[in-house]
Parts: sequence; C-alpha cells; structure tokens
Amino acid sequence: MKKRCSKCGQEKPKDEFTMRKDSKDGLNTQCKMCIRNLSQRYYENNSDKIKENARRYKKNNPEKTKEAYRRYRENNKEYIKEHNKDYHSTHYKNNKEKLLEQCRQYRENNPEKVKEINSISCRRYRENNKEKLLEIDRRYRGNNPEKIRMSHRLIVEKLGDCYVRGIIKQKYKISNEFISDELIDDYREQLKRERKHNEKRREEQKAAIVNRKIRSTRKQRP
Repeated sequence: MKKRCSKCGQEKPKDEFTMRKDSKDGLNTQCKMCIRNLSQRYYENNSDKIKENARRYKKNNPEKTKEAYRRYRENNKEYIKEHNKDYHSTHYKNNKEKLLEQCRQYRENNPEKVKEINSISCRRYRENNKEKLLEIDRRYRGNNPEKIRMSHRLIVEKLGDCYVRGIIKQKYKISNEFISDELIDDYREQLKRERKHNEKRREEQKAAIVNRKIRSTRKQRP
C-alpha cells in the first residue's frame, strides 16, 4: 500500500509517513523526508529564536528537562553508544590538541567545580559498580601483594587522603559524605603532631633503656 505526499507529490510506502491520529488513515499528509526538509529550513532561518526558547525552557523547567534527558538516554542507549563511538573516532581525533587545550583551560579556571564534578562522578560510579570494583581489587591484590604492601607503607608514611579518611570513618563511625577535604586536612595535622609526640616518646624510652643498661653494666664491674 502506498500514499501520495501532499508536498512532493510522490507516491511512497506508508512506512515513509509519520503517524497522525486526527487524519482518516492515521498518517500525516507529508512524507518523512519533506517534513525533515521543512524542519531543517525552519531551523536554519530561526536558529537564534529556537536556541533562546530552548535555553529559557531549560532554565524554567530543570526537573522536566532532566527527566526528558533521562528518558531519552534510557530509550536510545545503542544510538548514544554508537554516536559517542563515532564522535571519538572522528571529531576527537581530528581536533585532539584543540579539545585538550580547552579542557586544560577549563580545569585551570574552574578548579573547585572540576573537583566537585569528579567527586560526584567517582561516588556515583563506585555506587553503581560495587561488585565489579571489589572483584578488580581482589584480583589485583592477589596478583600484586608486594606492591600493595609498599603502597600501604607509603600511604601511611605520607598520611594520604584515603588513609586519613579511613581512620576518621573507623574512629568516629561516619560516612564519606560527611568527611570534607577541610576535615581531612585538619585531622592530618593532628596525626602529624601525634606522630611527632610518639616518636619523641620512643626516643626517650630508647635512651632510658640504654641508660639502664649502662648503669647495670657499671654495677657488675668488680
């Protein structure tokens, strides 16, 4: 079965027409190609107006916009995956230096925002891939025990963020979301002071042991 397009006048299969409930046959009077060309011409002639309307709508309807994006990503996973693949294989490779420079400048101009975005992305990835990350960690630890020991020793010596965060969580029983970077820095300084104090005590204890041995040796002399 075919249908004649009211725009181009050609007879085309019915699957070349979009659905329209209020028409007799349930199809649009114009074919998909004509509607696409019409939409493209309208966009070219009114691009500024369309972009401004889109920006205004996003600003006034943030929740609806997020939900629409979420539904689109959910319903077009394969297309998005293929599109991203094509993008990286063509546009990114052809403009690699320019894009890297733009990213570098953005990171330099927005350090706090970049840090926040990275933190949110990492947390979301860890929450959605717990089993996968545990398996990777278990396999790596089993294959690299010496590296793990060396890495842990360095983290302990340098009081790295992960190590300090773990101590805070274990000691005060609080989750990651309540442990800020400022809290980690303050607690790191406290640990450094405690470490210096403990080192001083150990040195004093060693000196006391040496002195006792010397006195004991003197008493044993004839």
